[in-house]
Amino acid sequence: MRALFDRVLIETVGVGQSETDVAGVADTVVFCVQPGSGDSLQFMKAGIVEIPHVIAVTKADLGGAAERARADVAGALSLAAGDGDWPLKALAVSSRSGAGLDGLLAALEAHRAYLAADGRLVLARHRQSEGWVAQSLRDRFGRDGIARLGRLGFDLALAPGTQPFERLRELGATLEMTR
Repeated sequence: MRALFDRVLIETVGVGQSETDVAGVADTVVFCVQPGSGDSLQFMKAGIVEIPHVIAVTKADLGGAAERARADVAGALSLAAGDGDWPLKALAVSSRSGAGLDGLLAALEAHRAYLAADGRLVLARHRQSEGWVAQSLRDRFGRDGIARLGRLGFDLALAPGTQPFERLRELGATLEMTR
């Protein structure tokens, strides 16, 4: 979809394994917290603090409940160890009143600019492609297949400029021949 569209939005539901998998395909992950739903508690318990790049507390027009949720998430962020120089913060937004939407758009554009600098986007997408190759091989051949590749002297690394489909085909053919 990246080849066809400038922006692609992916919506997930809940905070589980499939929802955290979105980090393997998305450039920017926005975690939306709905006040009073327990999402902020789930955020803290699920250990997904490392995944989002922007956190949006929705329904800011609810006032106190939204501010409590934003404060809970901000508190969780203060306890988490940062993994880089991207400043993750919680924003409050309201689709009803439009409050905070300019700030959300600014945060998304700032993250886009951050990724564009110093080749971060190219590196992130390369890592995503390597992850996709590894997961595809694991799905088809299992952990034993991955281990067999290692014993045969192959790694899952994707050389710069190599298409992930090409690498998957190559490694898959190797595993098929050594069954």
